[in-house]
Amino acid sequence: MVIVLIRRSVKREKEAEFLATYNREKPNHPDFLDETLTKVNDSTDLPEAMRSLPITSADCVTYLNVARWKSAEAFRQHFNPRTMHDPEIETSDRLRIVLEIVEPN
Repeated sequence: MVIVLIRRSVKREKEAEFLATYNREKPNHPDFLDETLTKVNDSTDLPEAMRSLPITSADCVTYLNVARWKSAEAFRQHFNPRTMHDPEIETSDRLRIVLEIVEPN
């Protein structure tokens, strides 16, 4: 299993439209396991140490999709990922990274 993180930078006024589109794009591939959509908490009430991972984009709402797939190849085959974005909804290209699960001995 791998985890694919996908950062989405969404225009503040387009959040509802983004969420509707996101729900329609749910994969139906047999190697897709599940996913969790998260939203960055950008509250200034949080200490700086809890806001130090640089994944946010300026002037938008940052979402991070945590998708679990049987393999990176299955994700690639299903989505044929490019760095494109929907300029009507998003402020920048989607960023992705594949993480491998580490089982400590």
